Amino acid sequence: NGTRLISGNTIGGAIAASMRSGAAINAGVTSAANFSVVGIMNTGGTRITVSNNSIQNLQVPTRSSAGVVYGIQTSSGLNVITGNTIIALSSNAKNVAAATTAHLNGINHTSTSVPVVGTEVNISGNTIHDLKMSADTGRVVVNGIAYTGTTTAGFNQLIQKNLIYDLNDLTTASDTAKHVFIGIGLYGGLPTVQNNMIQVGLGNTSSQDYYGIYKANTNINKIYHNSVYV
Repeated sequence: NGTRLISGNTIGGAIAASMRSGAAINAGVTSAANFSVVGIMNTGGTRITVSNNSIQNLQVPTRSSAGVVYGIQTSSGLNVITGNTIIALSSNAKNVAAATTAHLNGINHTSTSVPVVGTEVNISGNTIHDLKMSADTGRVVVNGIAYTGTTTAGFNQLIQKNLIYDLNDLTTASDTAKHVFIGIGLYGGLPTVQNNMIQVGLGNTSSQDYYGIYKANTNINKIYHNSVYV
C-alpha cells in the first residue's frame, strides 16, 4: 500500500543523557554552536507509520541559541504515530523560536501534506513523559505533542489516547526566563483531539506558564473528553 514502517526500535540508552549532541562536560555552558538531537525524523513525502518505538535519554547539554531536542519529528508525508514511548528528554538550549518550532518536543508534527483517499494522520496511544528543560534567557517552549497539519478538509487528523505527563522545569536560581510547558500544542490544521490524559507542572514551585492543551490557530479544532491536570 506504499506505507513505510519504522517500528520496534530502541533509541537512546538506559543511562541518563546517553544520546546527546554536545559534550556533557559543557553542560550549562553557553555555546555558539547549535546542537540538536532527534530520535526519529521523517522528511520524505510519503505515507509512514512510526509505531512501538522506545526513545529515551536524549539531551542537548549546552546553552546553544538554536538547538532542539525532538523525540519524533515529521515534517512531510502522511504520518501515523502510534504506541511509542518517549521519555527523559532534556535540554539547556535557549532557543526562543515560536512555539511551533519549540526547542523541546516529544512529538513534533509539522507536515502539511495533502491527503489521498483512504489515508489519515493519527497520533495515538503514545506515552510521553519526563521532558525537562532549563534556559537562562528567553521564553523557551516545551511541547509534549506539537501539531501543525493541512487545512484540507475531508479526512481524519487525530490526536487521541496519548498519555503526557511530567513536563517541567530545571531552572536554577541564576536563570531568569519564564518558560512555557504545553501538553498538546495545536498550531495549524484541522485536528480532532480526544481522550488524552495530560499532566504538566506537578510539584514545580517556580513561576512558569503551564497549558494542558494550547490552541494557537484560527481553524476549527475539535477537542473532546480529555483529562488535564495543571
